[in-house]
Amino acid sequence: MLTPHAVLFDWDNTLIDSWEIIHHALNETFKFYQRSLWTLEDVKVRCHHSCREYFPSLFQDQWQKAASYFYQKIDASHLERLKILPYADELLNFLYQRKIPMAIVSNKRSDILKKEIDHLGWSYYFQTIIGSGDAKYDKPKPDPILLAIHAMGLKSSPHHWYVGDTQTDWLSAFASGCQPIALGTDPRSFGNPLFNRIPYIKDCQELSIKISDFL
Repeated sequence: MLTPHAVLFDWDNTLIDSWEIIHHALNETFKFYQRSLWTLEDVKVRCHHSCREYFPSLFQDQWQKAASYFYQKIDASHLERLKILPYADELLNFLYQRKIPMAIVSNKRSDILKKEIDHLGWSYYFQTIIGSGDAKYDKPKPDPILLAIHAMGLKSSPHHWYVGDTQTDWLSAFASGCQPIALGTDPRSFGNPLFNRIPYIKDCQELSIKISDFL
C-alpha cells in the first residue's frame, strides 16, 4: 500500500447501510412480477452488480420495466430509511480536513445517489459522484472508476485508493490501476488468490487510523 493521494468510495454498505432498503424494493418487485421472494442474506450474497447488468438475467425481456419499478420502490422510502455506517461521517470529515480528494463510484443510479448524499449533507465532501450508466460499463469493469479519476483531474495510480465491500468493487479497482481496499468484508473469505493481496479494514474508524498512519 502506498500513501493515499485520493480516496474513492463505493456507497451502499460502504458508507451507508442500505441492505434493508434494497431487500424491500427487490422483494416488492418480485411480488409484482410473481417471483419467489429472497431473504436478506440472499440479497447480500447476490446483489453486487447494477440493475442494468443484473436485471436482464432475472427478468429477461421485462428487465427495463422491472428496473423502473424497483427504483420507484427505492425512491419511495430510501431517504427516510438511510443509515450511516459507524464512523463514516467522522472518516469523511477527517479526509476533508486533510484535503484528501474524495469521490463516490457506485452501481446505484447517480440521481438516486445524489439525493441520498444531499439528504445527508455530504455533497461538499466529494469532487465527483459516478453512478450506474454514467460510464460505458458499470463495475466490475474499470470504466466508472476511470471516469471518476478523470473528472478529478487525476491519473490511475496505486496512490488512489478505492474502498468497497464487494468483489465487484475490488475487481474494478484492480482493473483501473487503483488500490482496492476491502471495508467490512474480508476478501480472503472468497478463496480467490487475487483477493489475498487486498488490505482488509474492519470499519470506517479503522480506516481513519490506517490513513492517519500514512499521513
